[in-house]
Amino acid sequence: MKELLSLAIIWLCVINQPCFSQAQIPRFRRLTTNQGLSQSHISAILKDKRGFMWLGSEDGLNKFDGYKFTHYKHDSNNKNTITDSYIQDLLEDKDGNLWVATSGGLDKYDREKNIFVHYKDGDTSYDINDIFQDSKGRIWLGTSQGLFLFNAATGIFKFWHLSDQKLKSGGSAFVTQVIEDNDGTLWLGTEHGLFRFNPDSGKSNGYFKDSKQKNGLASDWIMALCKDRKGDIWIGTHAGGLSLYNHGSDNFVSFLHNETKNSIAHNDILSLMEANDGKMWIGTENGGISVYDIATNKFVTYENEAADNTTLSNNSVYCIYRDNAENIWIGTYAGGVNFLSKYEDKFFSYRQIVTNKNSLSNNNVLSIFVDSTGNKIWIGTDGGGLDLLDRRTNSFTHFTHNNSKNSISTDYVISVIQVSKNVLGLGYHNGGFDLFNTTTGVFTHHLPIHGNPNSLSISDVNNLLCDKDGNIWIGTWKGGLDFYDVKNKKFTHYRTDPAQKTSLSGDIVTTVFQDSKGGIWVGTQMGLNYLDAERKHFKRYQHKANDSSSLSNNKIQTIFEVANGDLWIGTRGGGLNYFDKQKQTFKSYTEKDGLASNVVFAILKDRKNNLWLSTNKGISRFSLQTEKFRNYDISDGLQGNEFRFNSRFQTLDGQMFFGGVNGFSSFYPEQLRDNKFVQPVYITDLLIFNKEVIPGDSSEILSKHISETKVITMSYKQSVFTLEFAALNYTLARKNQYAYKLEGFDADWNYVGTKRTATYTNLDPGTYVFRVRGSNNDGVWNNTGTSLKIIIEPPFWLTWWFRAGSILLFIGLAIAFYRVRTYRILKQKKALECQIKERTIQLEHAIEEERKAVQKAELASRAKSAFLATMSHEIRTPMNGVIGLASLLAETSLDEEQQNFTRSIQACGENLLTVINDILDFSKIESGNMELEEGDFSLRTCIEEVMDLFSAKAAEMHLDLIYQIDPDVPSQIIGDSLRLRQILINLVNNAIKFTKEGEIFLRVRLINIFNDDSLELGFDVRDTGIGIAEDKMDRLFKSFSQVDSSTTRRYGGTGLGLVICEKLVALMGGSISVTSVVGEGSTFHFSIKTKKSTQSLQTYVTYNMEGLENSKILIVDDNETNWGILKGQLEDWKLIPYVASSGKQALNILEQNINFSLVITDMEMPLMDGIQLASLIRERYPHLPVMLLSSKGNEIQKHNPGLFCSILTKPAKQHVLSRHIFTELSKYKKTITNHEYEPDVPKKKLRSDFSIKYPLNILIAEDNKINQIVIMNILNKLGYTADLATDGFEALKMATQKKFDVILMDVQMPLMDGLEATQLIKKRYPAQPFIIAMTANALQEDREMCLHAGMDDYISKPVSLDELMMMLEKWAAHLQTIEAS
Repeated sequence: MKELLSLAIIWLCVINQPCFSQAQIPRFRRLTTNQGLSQSHISAILKDKRGFMWLGSEDGLNKFDGYKFTHYKHDSNNKNTITDSYIQDLLEDKDGNLWVATSGGLDKYDREKNIFVHYKDGDTSYDINDIFQDSKGRIWLGTSQGLFLFNAATGIFKFWHLSDQKLKSGGSAFVTQVIEDNDGTLWLGTEHGLFRFNPDSGKSNGYFKDSKQKNGLASDWIMALCKDRKGDIWIGTHAGGLSLYNHGSDNFVSFLHNETKNSIAHNDILSLMEANDGKMWIGTENGGISVYDIATNKFVTYENEAADNTTLSNNSVYCIYRDNAENIWIGTYAGGVNFLSKYEDKFFSYRQIVTNKNSLSNNNVLSIFVDSTGNKIWIGTDGGGLDLLDRRTNSFTHFTHNNSKNSISTDYVISVIQVSKNVLGLGYHNGGFDLFNTTTGVFTHHLPIHGNPNSLSISDVNNLLCDKDGNIWIGTWKGGLDFYDVKNKKFTHYRTDPAQKTSLSGDIVTTVFQDSKGGIWVGTQMGLNYLDAERKHFKRYQHKANDSSSLSNNKIQTIFEVANGDLWIGTRGGGLNYFDKQKQTFKSYTEKDGLASNVVFAILKDRKNNLWLSTNKGISRFSLQTEKFRNYDISDGLQGNEFRFNSRFQTLDGQMFFGGVNGFSSFYPEQLRDNKFVQPVYITDLLIFNKEVIPGDSSEILSKHISETKVITMSYKQSVFTLEFAALNYTLARKNQYAYKLEGFDADWNYVGTKRTATYTNLDPGTYVFRVRGSNNDGVWNNTGTSLKIIIEPPFWLTWWFRAGSILLFIGLAIAFYRVRTYRILKQKKALECQIKERTIQLEHAIEEERKAVQKAELASRAKSAFLATMSHEIRTPMNGVIGLASLLAETSLDEEQQNFTRSIQACGENLLTVINDILDFSKIESGNMELEEGDFSLRTCIEEVMDLFSAKAAEMHLDLIYQIDPDVPSQIIGDSLRLRQILINLVNNAIKFTKEGEIFLRVRLINIFNDDSLELGFDVRDTGIGIAEDKMDRLFKSFSQVDSSTTRRYGGTGLGLVICEKLVALMGGSISVTSVVGEGSTFHFSIKTKKSTQSLQTYVTYNMEGLENSKILIVDDNETNWGILKGQLEDWKLIPYVASSGKQALNILEQNINFSLVITDMEMPLMDGIQLASLIRERYPHLPVMLLSSKGNEIQKHNPGLFCSILTKPAKQHVLSRHIFTELSKYKKTITNHEYEPDVPKKKLRSDFSIKYPLNILIAEDNKINQIVIMNILNKLGYTADLATDGFEALKMATQKKFDVILMDVQMPLMDGLEATQLIKKRYPAQPFIIAMTANALQEDREMCLHAGMDDYISKPVSLDELMMMLEKWAAHLQTIEAS
């Protein structure tokens, strides 16, 4: 037990005067009913050959695997349970059978079946106190009825009478225990004496208490017997203490309790056990355990200490057992089991015992210092003052703060250092620091003095360092670093200076360290600092975010130097850092590398080149050679898991001290021993669907206990099973590690730490082998482990016999089916021959009817197509004249109003064309043949053209027509502008149609930008009209349907518009919806997907307002939407807008003497219209220009000449508004800058130099007079002199008489149509001229027909100038290429 006792924790107590502490006591681990024990009175303990612990109690037998208890109790309804729950002794015989002695008889435990076999002497059961197997394998039973020899093979009991010596009490002996000496003689303890019994002769010799005999037994009541390794017999008695038999003199030496000197704890002995070190452990009743050292003839007693749960749990010890791992198990009367491991506690720990003043004054140990003798340990505590532990006397002396000047400054001692031989330096929390003369007991205080620089900077001291010169460095909390010259009593202060990088990095100094060369290193919460040789400047080392070679964390806790001069640094949160002085680099070690915690409080180094680190989670040992960590925690005997920074010390002989929150721990690193016991590993339980499987239950999986089973077979239905296992190491079993593998399923071992279950689900049918290995608490592995073969049976449909039977059954059914089928076929053949004739006649009739139906459908389709083609042609022909002449008119010199009218004619013509196209589009949509074009266009131009179409009508109805394009919407996009206009015209037209008063507002916004650079644009058309009832909205997007019948009568319409809008929006990748409130108006929302255009298109531009910024403009409009949009536009141009909602308010604003440059007013406003307001402004402010926004055009200017600087038609186009504002502000400011901008009149498309650039001889084949005028004038304006043919025959004739480069060929002409003429011309001149179809037949099939007839290209009527010019440019370029080659 020397080794065991060397690991025991010493509890020492004394106060104010030295006294001797109690003897060293071991730390016991308790197993009680709280941990699962069936009952707290333990009378028998055994470890079987497999490694399981068996614990007998008054309420059943317990099987313990280190984690859980399995209970075996008597059940009167189950004959296989134990005979009686009162267990008195246990024996495992040489064959491995487990025998159980109970108060009701003898049982043998059947491990395989997990049942108990009962043995009786006929109908008689004995109260068995002890079971013993002698050297010859005989089993002896000590019972209340005497001594019995039990034959295990036959089950026969043989009674032995102790007849040679008369029992004092008479009758049978109450045998308490049986042992065998080295001679083969049995020693029997009874309640009436000790007997020496020879089994061969049957003779016995009794020993009794004799008051006349000095060397006799002190009591007849024998409770315990033990033979030691020398063969000596020890006898424990009731009330007679302990006796040792002397073979030579045939008498006894007795050891009795004596309160005045070292002796046994109590005279009532209950149990005996010889420990591995030869010491005798004696369990007493109510006296605890006495350990007798034969060599020194001294007793040490271990008793229960109520305030300490690591002492013996109960002072009545009924059994003591030593297992094969040299662990000691102790059974008590009411305290359950006490376990003492040979290897468990590796550390001494000192703690405060509240009930005993002779201990630490406070558990929170902040600092430790051991003097040069190694005998005096000075401990600074958090609130308990300063403690002195004298190791020679194991006594404490306490120093606390009091009102006397000669006491420690505070009870919070953060740092203790030695300044000189008899002087300590003490640093305090909020108490400065003291110099304490340990010889005289005098304290010299040092505190900050206000206004005195030669004093401490602050009273809160973190740490102290005495350098090689005997001077003191003081690290403070928020006071920086202080240096104290002890000889001259002078202070030098070092503080952080944010403006000076060579100052201290932070004022919270956590540690100060002097290296072997005398350099001063300072740790702060803002990094590490090195003070230069002149002691003026610091070099900082701090964490850098992206630099792995920098400090891992700026919060420094401790600094330690190794032999080569490099430093190891503990941080708060950054783990351990190694600093290479030569390379000036850091390397960090953290929890990921195995460190217990990233908070490192203190560092020491042992003689084997290992660093010992106190952390926030125990102590870590770091090998400098292997760079591996080994961690220790509270379960290893440490004071706790959390330690305190700088609370450490190492003595000259290598002993280490670390202080923490629950005392301090001490150890010699070289003396720490690991548990070398290789524990067995067993599978302890099987669960299916989380339900334990019991041997012999209805599942029939286990016929014997799982720990005794080598093979199990399970059904595929038992798809979820769990195996539980245990490594039978009882020293800190919770730290045992495990690894398992299921061969046939797992590719490698699963290392699962302390988890000791493995669950598998839905394994395929087959054979597997489950293997499990385990390690003990110190990492010693049993690599052999244990294994279990697992067979998963397949479902019956996957068995070989089922498959074979299925194949045979299939073959039989196939043959039967063939025969039955053949019979039926022959039978039906005749019937079918009759039916065939009848069906043939019916089929011929059906085919004829179907042919007629197809012909009708084809005729209807052709009629429909012909109707659509004819309608399209007949309308497009005059529309070509209207649009063409309007286009020619636009090429003449016109004023702005005329230009607007001309554009409106063009737009109306195009809208009419759109109606025609709607019908065609609807037809295409219905047939699924609609396709969109992709082209670049200006979104603003498209919107403004739609607004222009409805501006006159809106003015007539006194409606405000407003549009807004959000700033983030691209000005030019790629898409089908025609289809977008078609949607907008439909929606705006509907809005105007159903609105009597208020406004129509169109907004364009950006909804989303996608990764492929595509955009989603949203369009909102809002009106203040009649609204739509919610129950009628489902009719909106149905063909030829309107909200109600009265709508058509009042407003007109076909009901196709919204249907086409919905289909077109869907083709554009968007959706359309409507929100409406009856009586308030409706808003139609639709979205499209498009892309931003990268091409530069000819469009209108706005004017640069540079030089005119911050000009103040007054906006007068009663419509909030109108003035809101206009205000935002002016702000975008960096102008300053003011808003008035009426003429009266505008005049009031003008009276405020604000220097306005321009007034923009609406025409129609209540009480005072725009003309009235302008007249008053002209009268009061004659030089202030007024711009009018009106829907009436130039009529106002005619009736009010000179009143307005300009009149813009609503809604005003952005570029027009920009130009007029720029012009007026430039006049007003007289700072016109030289800006280039687009003229008011758009550039003409038809230029006479076009023919020079693209020379062509052109023939026109056209029979319609108007169309002739249009096309001839267009070509004339382009500089061409074209020839004209009025029909196809004339065109053929002219083509043979003159060489033409291009023929623009109509299709429907008298005498000979264009298709026939083309075929004849191409037959004669296949290469040239190029024939371009110019026809009102606009269907796709018309285009294909023209190209099939031999035409080279196609353009539909009405002819677009842009399209025609592009066509001529294309074929002129092609012609030039041919001529060049």
